[in-house]
Amino acid sequence: MNQVLEFLTLSRFVLILGGLFLFWAARNLISQKGKSILTPLFLVVLAVAGSIIVDRYPAGHYNLRQLKNYLFPPKTLVLNYETREWKSDFIRYRSYTFFDPKPKLTLTPTEGGKYFVLENIDQLNAILRSLNLPEVTHGTQELAVTSKSTLDVTKFQWKDYPLGTLTVIRDLCRDKKALTSYHCVSRIIISY
Repeated sequence: MNQVLEFLTLSRFVLILGGLFLFWAARNLISQKGKSILTPLFLVVLAVAGSIIVDRYPAGHYNLRQLKNYLFPPKTLVLNYETREWKSDFIRYRSYTFFDPKPKLTLTPTEGGKYFVLENIDQLNAILRSLNLPEVTHGTQELAVTSKSTLDVTKFQWKDYPLGTLTVIRDLCRDKKALTSYHCVSRIIISY
């Protein structure tokens, strides 16, 4: 779905709409059941003209995701966190430790249900944006899947992160008002 939103610019969307109207006109022409062909042809001309006009402006090159964020800006996250930096041997670390209410994270269980996979990166990217950090480009599975260590069950790691190695540690949080439990981010560590 994300690839479709990034492929469809406003200009392409209007052209696809024109193609659908052209298909409608051809269908009316072939069926000849007294249906007018003028309405779909008028809509085809309107869509092509709209595509030409939209192409002349920078907004025509926005993809649907950018357009959605422009028209409906995402809510800014208010995060309660503490930052700490330290050095160990030749590696520097920066950690962001979150306090209640911790930011929510949607996870998908693996087939066996033993581990979790972080597929939807939108929530994590919103957290990273609010911390003024670069976004991740792909999801990942829990580190314990590859390391086979039970100590890594709550950790997700990106070795290809622009600032170094990004480690996200999840937790199980409780919303006392709604009486629900949810997965949340308890800590983010960047080693560089």
